[in-house]
Amino acid sequence: AEPPAEKPAGGSKARFSSVSGHFVNQLKNLVDTLKSTTSHFVRCVNPNKTKTPNAFTGGHVLHQLRCSGMMEALRLMHAGFPTRCPYDDLYGRYKDMMPRSVAMLDSPSFCEILLMALGLDKADYQLGITKVFFRAGKLAFLDRLTGSEYKELAPDIANKVRVWLIKKRWRRHTIAVCCFLRLRRALFALRLINQFVSAVEFMTLMANRPKLSLKRARQIRQRNAANTCQRFAKGFIESSRYIKLQRSLRVAQRVYRGHM
Repeated sequence: AEPPAEKPAGGSKARFSSVSGHFVNQLKNLVDTLKSTTSHFVRCVNPNKTKTPNAFTGGHVLHQLRCSGMMEALRLMHAGFPTRCPYDDLYGRYKDMMPRSVAMLDSPSFCEILLMALGLDKADYQLGITKVFFRAGKLAFLDRLTGSEYKELAPDIANKVRVWLIKKRWRRHTIAVCCFLRLRRALFALRLINQFVSAVEFMTLMANRPKLSLKRARQIRQRNAANTCQRFAKGFIESSRYIKLQRSLRVAQRVYRGHM
């Protein structure tokens, strides 16, 4: 009889190494899969009560998501700005391809001009201190800006920025011209109003001049009449006083002659 084959030493250790290696490989694949996506967080759920692989019980999973607050978190993410990107990432990628006036700006202003030039609605993003935040659903837009295809998109983005700057200058000049025309019309209208007011004042003065002349003449006549009355009154008083003095003198003369 042949001797029994010897069992390889450390068989349990080999099996343990293979199980741990398999687990490490699975974990590495999971991490690689997560890194290939733009996940905000990872939520672990129990797929089924029997722990069967590749089997999901919908009601069981949904109950776990509801109890863990996942629904509320998704609503908050949709109402907020879950996607974010540092200013320096966009600034470092596109500053060398932009006009000098834009490239010399600080990174927040640069990113703001970049997003406005690309036609992104102001309600879809918010500018933070070091990052720009996007609403839910703008992840594809951010991936295009920060992905590997940015070198192909950069010339088109730079052209859009230049067109946006030209339109902005044109709008600024148009507003300045409109303001100048409004100011000119306002000054012209003000001049007409001043001329009209001056004409009305002159016509009013000319219309009231005869009335003023009649009033002046009436005042002169009244003053002359008063002066005449005063002269007659003074003359009458002086005449009465003179007559009284003459009478007193005559009486005194008669008395003096009677004593002589």
